[in-house]
Parts: sequence; structure tokens; C-alpha cells
Amino acid sequence: MNISGLTQEIKERLTMIKFGLPAVAAAVLLLTLAIFTARLYAVNGALNKIEARYAEFDTLTAQYEGIMEGRQGSKEKLTARAINTAETIDEILTSMSLKARLSAVKSAGQRAVMEYTEETVEIKLRDLTANELINILYVIEHGGHPLSIKTFKLKKAFEDPDKLELTASISMITAQGGEMEQKKQLNPGK
Repeated sequence: MNISGLTQEIKERLTMIKFGLPAVAAAVLLLTLAIFTARLYAVNGALNKIEARYAEFDTLTAQYEGIMEGRQGSKEKLTARAINTAETIDEILTSMSLKARLSAVKSAGQRAVMEYTEETVEIKLRDLTANELINILYVIEHGGHPLSIKTFKLKKAFEDPDKLELTASISMITAQGGEMEQKKQLNPGK
């Protein structure tokens, strides 16, 4: 080989390196950028999944706290004051000015259910209007006392067909021992 051919070959290789090196560098840069972008999308997708799970967790936490607040309110109702079912119903009917329509109150007994006592009373009310009946039922179910209706019988009054007669068994659930049990828990030595 001669010197001029060798110089020509070196010049060609230098030209190839001169133009090829930036092309290789650009290709490596594009490949790195593509890998980085793909990884960024993967991380972003994982982050979105974590945010969705956190939002679900936050919702469930709020629901749990709501349930626990309601449970605490129910527990406070059960341990509030230890009066019997007949007195509670008498108090409700007196507050609604319907005590005069109470024709019978009969105790149906008590039974222990775990750490609670269920006391049932049968009542008979006469000469009720439909609105008064609805009000009584609402106060029993949603009032401040832990009352529930076990049986319910309704019929039209014989004297006035517009009036109603109600016979129902109503239960009240209280913590066993009432206030005495609560005091024992606070002062175990007494």
C-alpha cells in the first residue's frame, strides 16, 4: 500500500468516526431516554395505584369511624340509666300526651343475653289516629331509649272505624346490672 492510499483510508475512517460517533451517541441517548420514559410511566402507574388504594383506605377509615361512633352511641343508650320498660313507655306516652289511651301494660318477663338484659312489656293502646300511631312507632324506634318492637297487632276500633287499637310487645335492652354494674367496674374494690 502506498502512503497516499493509507492517508486516504485514514481520512475516510476519521470521517466515519467523526460522523458515526455522534450518531452512535445519539442512538445511545435515544435508547436511554426511551428506557427512562418507560420506567417513568411504570412508576407513575404504580403511584396512581397507590393513590387509589390510599383513597379507598381513607374511605374505609371514615366508614369505620362512623360505625364506631354509632356503636358508642348505642352503647351509651344501653348503659344510660337503669329504668324499666314500662316506665320508659309511660314516659314516652306522657311526652306525647297519649297516656290516657293506654289501656293495659303487662310485663312479659326478662331474659339475659350475654352481658345484656332484655325486658319485654306488652301494651295496649286505644283510640289512636294513624298519625299518632306513626309518631309512637317513630319515637320507639328512633328515640333516646334502646327499645325495639317484638310483636305488633293493629285493628280498627269497634266504636269509631277511623280510630285504631294497638297491641304490641316492646323490648328494652340494657347492660346487666344497670348503674350498679357500672359503679362496680369503676370501683372494683367496693
